[in-house]
Amino acid sequence: MKKDMKERLREELDGMRTRLDELRVKGKLGTMELRDKLAEYKQAFDPAYAKAKQKLGDLAESGVDESKALAESLRAGWDEVRRTHQELADKAHRRREEEHDAKRNRD
Repeated sequence: MKKDMKERLREELDGMRTRLDELRVKGKLGTMELRDKLAEYKQAFDPAYAKAKQKLGDLAESGVDESKALAESLRAGWDEVRRTHQELADKAHRRREEEHDAKRNRD
């Protein structure tokens, strides 16, 4: 009876060892499979990533250029408004002086 029990335990332990070895092999195969999948995804991802990054850079550069152009346009427009305002203020001042001189000459 003891021999039967020992034998069963030995067989059970050997079976566990076999399953453990099988799991190791599956793990290694799974690791290799995972590594292959990662390489495949990386091969597809890297060019897409580089392209997206380039487009983002171009977009940012384009946005900066457009912002600069807009700022220059706004400055030019503001300068024109300021010149026009100054001209109108000067005309109004001259007109007041002329009216004042004319009034003084009448009196």
